[in-house]
Amino acid sequence: MTGSALGRPRVWCFVTQNDIRITRLNFVRNCTVIGHYKLAVILFIEAVSDSMTPDDVLKLKDEVLPRTAAFNSALFPHERIVDREYIVVVPSGVLPRTKEKGNIRRKAVEEDYVGILE
Repeated sequence: MTGSALGRPRVWCFVTQNDIRITRLNFVRNCTVIGHYKLAVILFIEAVSDSMTPDDVLKLKDEVLPRTAAFNSALFPHERIVDREYIVVVPSGVLPRTKEKGNIRRKAVEEDYVGILE
């Protein structure tokens, strides 16, 4: 089903990695937000620590939400990351990058994690 068939608009992805970085999350090595024209936006976080337990992942997700609340409040409700189910934590260096600058390739992340985004 499409977003409009479910009564929800498709989301333009306005949350940026810069928004996450300015919150000074010292446990986040890198991140990207995926969700352009999807039903919801998903924040992918590469954690600083590669050896995180499931409890550590939940704590990280719970720490991200209040720190991102300020810029989330400026977004439309369907653009916000307001629940930890919209945050995916992966080991550092897992997200695909460009060869030239090392930027995270959003389209490749969408393709790699299509099951989460659907």
